[in-house]
Amino acid sequence: MEVWVKKQPAVQSTKPPTQHPSKQRHSGPTAISPDLFGIFFEDISYAADGGLYGELVQNRSFEYGPADRKDWTPFTAWQYQTEGFGYGNLTVETAEPINKNNPHYVVLTIEDPGQQGIGLSNGGYDAMAFQQGEGYNFSAWIRQLSGEAVPLEIQLRGKKAHLLGKAELQYHNPAAGRNTAIQPSAPPPGKTAATS
Repeated sequence: MEVWVKKQPAVQSTKPPTQHPSKQRHSGPTAISPDLFGIFFEDISYAADGGLYGELVQNRSFEYGPADRKDWTPFTAWQYQTEGFGYGNLTVETAEPINKNNPHYVVLTIEDPGQQGIGLSNGGYDAMAFQQGEGYNFSAWIRQLSGEAVPLEIQLRGKKAHLLGKAELQYHNPAAGRNTAIQPSAPPPGKTAATS
């Protein structure tokens, strides 16, 4: 059995073809309305978390948690320092915050300061870059629980724990804000002044 398919001629429309006006191109720049404005911001490499303002300390109020990122805790970006055989206890508390915007704070209990003291360090957002001759302000709200004066030392350290600058505070006020400026010295030859 054979089947033949015969091609039918296309139906011709009696309607005339639609004419499209030709587009004219300008040879110069196009004027932009002064009423238009815009901004583009892309959060890459912590740009919104330390890049657009002068904050170098990551998780400064111990507020990170699993709701932000699955593996984050209030101690994310912080390290407990116990060089020199010191020992104590470190906890994050919420019972008596300084205000409702920062409900977390750290309690550092010093049982024995050892040879070099104990404390906290923060590496910032993938390190901190320090410039020689620039001032870096440290500020904290400190509440002392013991009756004895407690010496505090704030340090800027570079790679391999090289000391770049420090400031000392003798603390004996029950509750007060503290701030001081630290100016880093020159980094060691061949080294960049950044934390590791």
